[in-house]
Amino acid sequence: LSYVPLHKITAGIDYRIAFFKIYAQGLYQGKTYTTTDQSEDYALKPYFILNGGVHFHLSKNINLGFRVDNILNTIYQTMAYYYLPQRNYSINLRINL
Repeated sequence: LSYVPLHKITAGIDYRIAFFKIYAQGLYQGKTYTTTDQSEDYALKPYFILNGGVHFHLSKNINLGFRVDNILNTIYQTMAYYYLPQRNYSINLRINL
């Protein structure tokens, strides 16, 4: 099938202590054909993505987090000719009322 990888593996791990959590996520996606005839010329290359972050539970209603996606700065695409972002960062603040 087009755009269905031959292999796909995802894994995650996290460690929590008191108000602090650290985590990592990994994703491997094997060769992906973009045409129904499985042409090697148009196949997408396999890639591995590593994400990670920290999360702080500051109080009963306030959480603060920092996340880094694509830590290894991998150049990859999930659709032909459409490259996805390299390393990027996010900070989030969640307040529950």
